Amino acid sequence: MSIKSLIGIFALSCTCSLGYSRSMNELRQRIKSITDTTKGIIGISVHELETGDTLTFNAQHHYPMLSTYKLPLALAILHKVNQGVLKLDQKIHVSAKDVKQDTWSPIIEQYPQGNIDLSLKEVLEYTIAQSDNLGCDLLFRLIGGTHIVNEYIHSVGIDSMEIVATEEEMHKKWNAQYKNWCLPNAMDKILEDIFHQKLLDKTLNALLIQILESTSFRPERIRGLLPKETVVAHKTGTSGTRLNVRAACNDLGIITLPNGHHVALVIFITQSKSPLPIEEHQIALISRAVYDFFAAVNH
Repeated sequence: MSIKSLIGIFALSCTCSLGYSRSMNELRQRIKSITDTTKGIIGISVHELETGDTLTFNAQHHYPMLSTYKLPLALAILHKVNQGVLKLDQKIHVSAKDVKQDTWSPIIEQYPQGNIDLSLKEVLEYTIAQSDNLGCDLLFRLIGGTHIVNEYIHSVGIDSMEIVATEEEMHKKWNAQYKNWCLPNAMDKILEDIFHQKLLDKTLNALLIQILESTSFRPERIRGLLPKETVVAHKTGTSGTRLNVRAACNDLGIITLPNGHHVALVIFITQSKSPLPIEEHQIALISRAVYDFFAAVNH
């Protein structure tokens, strides 16, 4: 059952039901055994959404979000749609100048000459499902800048997050990516609010979940070791490296379990000297450990 169909330091904190507190400790130790091999800083938030049980690692570090910040951007855009300020079918112009950018963009790959009009819904799908950087900046331009998104996120109670720099700005200056930061529990709160439909109306919330579930980008991470049929609504974020140090390898999302429950999982890795495939495999291992634990719990 998908989410859409269901809803119509090392510090560690753990809140759990007495019925399986011992097992939660086993999960904690399993995750720690994986993270102990990380050549960097790793932050994790695990949240069983039906029961509210949580577990976090390194929860107070400021993690650079990279493309995971496209999720709060999407929420801000859809909030404007909810208000009637924007419309999903309104057109966004992609100019010839826009497609000259040197950045990750399936839009540029598909329309290398530019001079096209895409619907807001299409740009949103490119931005979330394919992590399109041009699409992201087109949305920032449409809504009035990063500060508008930042203000919106703070207004709905997400305090431990700052959205400051566009994709273009991050591409030009290495340190700009560190200005877009959050704590793991801030992203967890966003996932929880999406799951419980607290921010958008039913139709727009379902659309956002559908786009997140259709994401095929970076399948080696949260999805990597899960059963193929597992429904995962997720968003990744990745940086380049400088002096063999990667600023970010991230993934966050909601995993639908065989028992019908759902787990929000946020994993940020920063300042790592490991190759990207190693970081991605660590995320996959953590995700599988979380999946196996909660799938076996008899609530």
